[in-house]
Amino acid sequence: MRVRPTLRITLMALLAALSGALGLVTPTIAGSRLLKFNGFPIVLSGFLLGPIGGFWCGALADIVAFMLKPGGAYNPFFTVTSGLTGMMPVLLYQELAPRREGKLLLDPWMLLVSIGLAQVGIKVLLVSPMLAVWSGLPVKALALHATVEQVVHTPLYAYAVWVVVRRVVLRSRPESQASALPWVDELKQMPELQFDPGISPTGSQEL
Repeated sequence: MRVRPTLRITLMALLAALSGALGLVTPTIAGSRLLKFNGFPIVLSGFLLGPIGGFWCGALADIVAFMLKPGGAYNPFFTVTSGLTGMMPVLLYQELAPRREGKLLLDPWMLLVSIGLAQVGIKVLLVSPMLAVWSGLPVKALALHATVEQVVHTPLYAYAVWVVVRRVVLRSRPESQASALPWVDELKQMPELQFDPGISPTGSQEL
């Protein structure tokens, strides 16, 4: 499945808009964002559009959210961390996911680990200290809140990404050798890039 430029832009815009909408309509619980799943469309964008597409989708989502509901002065740091939310999970997954005969497998546990590591690194280690400086709140309290949020969000994000990739992207031609990650097909068609993860979607655990 090859993602054409127009489809890529459309999908990126839709996911960014969905992220902004989820950030507006979902409530907070005791000051935390346990029910705010606006990060999921950004994480999913990385797996559908690749690391670069995921980064720009995350950055766009933060700008859209700021335009819809400004929370003070604009801070580009949060735009960058939102972009990293779309980029880092898929980069970690590429490194950690198992392969069989050079083919990248769809492993729900590695999705959980990759998304979890990325979310903790970004939300706890990067965003929390910046929020402490920005708001004057204690960094330990912010980091604790962020950690609790990721304990809830990470397994839900991982499961949802697994469902989308397995049920939507791989819904056609189960015998096909095309990649389940659309952007991988584009890389494989570039001879200057020695990159051929491939897939073999014969079995529930393979991409």
